[in-house]
Amino acid sequence: MPAVSTSPDYTGLSVKVAKLSENSSFPTTVTTSKAVGHLEDYPTVVEATREVKKYKPINDKDFSQIVSTGSIEYGAMSATVLYDPSGAEGVNELQKAFNANENIGLVIELNNSKGANGTTYLFTVRLSKFVIKGEKDGKAQAEFTAEVIGNPTVKEAA
Repeated sequence: MPAVSTSPDYTGLSVKVAKLSENSSFPTTVTTSKAVGHLEDYPTVVEATREVKKYKPINDKDFSQIVSTGSIEYGAMSATVLYDPSGAEGVNELQKAFNANENIGLVIELNNSKGANGTTYLFTVRLSKFVIKGEKDGKAQAEFTAEVIGNPTVKEAA
């Protein structure tokens, strides 16, 4: 009999922007944050890899290969958001952080809990790309790429 997956059904993803100047203890605690806006896509929540080094000892009969892994490196995140240049949503804060070349916080909550809170990832990021795209169905869009700085803080679902 095949096992039933324990992976929860997701009905949404919350993405908020936290200005570091207003959140002195970020990423431990978030005091104020702002919804990024209406997401068109958010393909990757967390991408982590380790550098791999393989050794092939010529004097060992028991091991034909030894594998060593390095420290964790987090991949960039990207998303497309509906965009109003004169708006006051989180995407506008991301654009300001990009223009000022400043770090900013991203708070991503997965809706994987029947309680009030899901699993939350808090990232300090610096934007490496901010694109204002032409309109789609009467709405302008912004696309951003955020490089992760340090390790994220993960708060498990309540």
